[in-house]
Amino acid sequence: MSDRVSVVVTTKDVERTLEACLRSIAAQTHPAAEVIVVDNASTDGTASIATELADRLLVAGPERRDRKSTRLNSSH
Repeated sequence: MSDRVSVVVTTKDVERTLEACLRSIAAQTHPAAEVIVVDNASTDGTASIATELADRLLVAGPERRDRKSTRLNSSH
């Protein structure tokens, strides 16, 4: 039985460097690796590159901005 390894890459408008990143991960020697890209609503070609080279693409965001503003406006 082989241990499965998941590599999670978070992205936001990184089309310039994403292909090299994902190809580097793919070149690793572990045989049971999966690559998951979690994209924070990029407006460039990030999602297209991830769709081509990653095992899965999850698109989410901009939830971080919403949480930060909620914290700043709370009384605690």
